[in-house]
This record gives sequence, C-alpha cells and structure tokens, in this order.
Amino acid sequence: VEGYLGKFGQVVAYVPEGENPAAKIEGLPFLEDYLRRIREYDDPACPAREGRPIDFSKFQVPCFFLGGWYDDTSKNGPLENWIALGRTEAGRKLREKSRLLMGPWNHGEAMPDTVGWRSFGAQAGYPMGRSITEQLLRFFNWHLKGLDDGISQEPPVTLFFMGENRWEQAPAWPLPDTATKALYLSSSG
Repeated sequence: VEGYLGKFGQVVAYVPEGENPAAKIEGLPFLEDYLRRIREYDDPACPAREGRPIDFSKFQVPCFFLGGWYDDTSKNGPLENWIALGRTEAGRKLREKSRLLMGPWNHGEAMPDTVGWRSFGAQAGYPMGRSITEQLLRFFNWHLKGLDDGISQEPPVTLFFMGENRWEQAPAWPLPDTATKALYLSSSG
C-alpha cells in the first residue's frame, strides 16, 4: 500500500481502472468496492440501482440541482433528476421554484476555471456573475427566509455553454429548441 501512496496520481489515473495494479492489493475493501462499481457503471440497470432518477412524487420542497459537464460520477444525475422532477403535475409546479445549474466543472473541485488543460476563463466559477455560494444563498434565502432578490423572476435553468465560454439562463432543460439526432460510429449503425 505504501508504494502506491507516493504515486497516488498515477494510480487513480490508470485506465482502464479495472486493470489497475492497485486492484491487486488485498485488504483494501473500499478499493475493491470502487472498482466493482466502475465495472458496473455501464450496466443499463445501474441508474435505477443507484436510486437515479429519484422518485419525486412525494417531494414538497424545491430542489437545487448542481452539476458539472466534466463530472463523470454525477453528470447525468442533476439532468436526469431535473427531468424526473417534471414528470408529475406536482413536480412541474415544484420545478418552477427549483433550480438547475450546470457548469464546466469536474467532481469535487471548488468550481475551477480550468479542467485538465482546458481553461474556461474567470467567469467559469461565477454563474451569471455570482459565485456558487452566492447562488445557493439566494436560493435558500428565497425558500427558507422568504427573501426574494429577483430570483423568483429568473429562468430556472443556468448552463455554461462549452466552446463559447459563457453562461446562459433558460426556461427549461432540455433547451426548448433542442432537436435529437442519432449519430453512428459506422455506416451500418
């Protein structure tokens, strides 16, 4: 184990993860569990097994969904759950007071302006000119203290547009003018 601790970055960046030499170390049940979950992640039943999307039929409070386009562990969670929230009449009403925020981030970092080698500019950590903390405080002040600084009049969806390096608010997700198109890796589908 000690030999791997000094090379932690190399160990966690090993691809494919299931073939990581660290997986051969016995006595690390958390690592065994992690590698098992990585292998199962592509299983079509995985989202339901992990409780995604959440059943919002009994929810009575607004939700704040926060995610990152580079977050490989929960990118679909906020988007799937936003859609799931709107599947019932009660959820659609609740969604009017809920918020979805998706930025150019990965998992577990403090909203950086750079992910890997890609810089998104200083505005990346400031959706609509506000820090994430400010965004959350506005939401909680609105719902817990009844303080509305205009947030109730804003569109519920805030997205960072990759490649354009800009934030935009929208009335819905998927975006209203979205057209679905199937893409294939070969001519035979």
